[in-house]
Formats: sequence, structure tokens, C-alpha cells
Amino acid sequence: MAQGPLAGNLPMVELGLGLVPVQADDGDVGALLQRGYDLAGQTEPGQTQTFQPSTLELADKDPLAALQQALARNQCELLYQPLVSLTAKPGEYYEVLTQLRDEQGDVIPARTFIRDAGRGEIGRTLDGYITSQAAQSIVQHLPSNPDTRLILNLTLASLQASDLAHWLQSLTLGIHDPTAIVWQFRETDIALDIQTAALHLQTLKGLGYQIGCAQFGNLPDGQKLLNQCQFDWVKLDPSFVEGIKHKAEKQSELAQLCETIHQVGAGVIVPMVEEAAVMSALYRAGADMIQGHYLQPPAPRMSFEFATEI
Repeated sequence: MAQGPLAGNLPMVELGLGLVPVQADDGDVGALLQRGYDLAGQTEPGQTQTFQPSTLELADKDPLAALQQALARNQCELLYQPLVSLTAKPGEYYEVLTQLRDEQGDVIPARTFIRDAGRGEIGRTLDGYITSQAAQSIVQHLPSNPDTRLILNLTLASLQASDLAHWLQSLTLGIHDPTAIVWQFRETDIALDIQTAALHLQTLKGLGYQIGCAQFGNLPDGQKLLNQCQFDWVKLDPSFVEGIKHKAEKQSELAQLCETIHQVGAGVIVPMVEEAAVMSALYRAGADMIQGHYLQPPAPRMSFEFATEI
């Protein structure tokens, strides 16, 4: 009897295929082999899988790519940190912050991506995500807390967009009182093109929004910024708080700066208040609002109940 080809008599085995691309910075051969081994164990027969780095691993190599991946996977979450008035100003003020979580739920520090995010289109994507999510939260919060104000940080990418005002309006349609929002921009971003920035900020103020400047006090011509931009709030750089408890010259410097800011009609926010001992110095210097982990760290919801915990 004629025999068929040997291959025809062998059992058929269905395999899975796992692909692990080698990147330019993959110098650890052992780690690369481990990826392949792990992926092979996860790949079902007949399937093909391509290795996808975790958000945490990607953040170590390419922070902006990690941010893009986290946004696509809805791994960004908003936090709210309250500000406390030293001048009996009514209402609840919160600054909106963001953080990423990896696939295991562990936090990826914002410092790994936030510095560079604003200089590319990803910055505007991040701003849009934060703004839309915060708008939904405050719409639910305002009926029971009508004096709530949110401070939202925007990146350079958004500040340079020609449709900034229209875009922000579209993201906050459900907020009927625009004064509930303070759009905050970094001092250095505004200074790159003061004239264009001032026009954007004037348009936003004309729509009823409040305007803030963050990390103020590092540029030699801060007075020019104050005169042209008509801020409602100026948040000082944290360096003005460091060592202020024991240094009379720093207290005097802060008092002069607060007076300068008040002269243009803006309120002063002092961040990084980490102990009670500095609060009296900030009050005497003329600070309007303070913020810091001593009062309350950022939290997933807006809450002014922290006073019972101090």
C-alpha cells in the first residue's frame, strides 16, 4: 500500500504567536526575553498578540506616550485640593489636579509627564479631558454648594490655540455661571507672547470667567504681566514660602509682592503651606488664599470638611 507524505501523518498543533518589538533603548536582553516568555504564556492557540508596555514602563521611557496611552485607557483621574481664605472670602475654592494610574492601579507621579505635556498637542488633549470631567463634577456640586469655584490649569498648547475661548465654552456648556471657573496659566507660558496671551485672557474675562496666573514671581518683569493681563488671582511660586517662618527679609519681600498684586486688583494665592507656623506670617504679608497638604491634600471629591481634622 502506498504511503502518504510523512507530514500528513503527523498530528497538527495550533500555536499562538506573540510579537515583542525591539525598541531602540532596549539594551537589557534578559528583560526583552522575559517579555517574550510572559507574552507567550498569555497568547491563546491560534491568536497573535503584540507586546504592549504598561503605562508605568512607558512613563520611564516616553512620558508623553504614557500620557497618551493613559488618556486612551481612561487611566487619568481628577483630584481636588481646597484653598482656604485668610480674608473671610465666602465660597469654596478648589484647584483641579490630575494623576495617572498604571494597570495595577498604582499612581504615576504627575511630574513625570506634566512638564513636557503642554508643549505639544497632547497638552490640549489633557486640558480637554480635565476640563470636561471637572465641568461634569461641578455641575453636580453647584446645586448644594452654589459658591464653589474651580481653578483649572491650562497648558501652553491651549494658550496658543486660536480658538481657545470658543473651545473652553464648548467644554463648559452645562455651567451657567462662568465665574465658577478660574482658568489658570503658568507665568512663563504667558510671558512667551504677552500680547497674544493678554488678548485671549481678555476674551475669557469678557465671557465672565475668572483668570489666574500660576508660579508667579520668577520673571524679572512681572509687573508688565500684571499690568497687561488683568488677573483675578495670582498664585505665587512655592519658593516664596520656603524658610519664611524664620526670615524677616522674606516676609518683607512677600508683603511687598502681595501689595503690588493687590494694586492691580488681583488676589494672592500662596501654595505649599505645610505647617501651621507659617500661616500667621502669610496673613500679615497680605495673602488672600492659602493651599497645601497641611490643610488638606488633593482628594477625589470636593470637600470642605477637612477643618475637623486639623
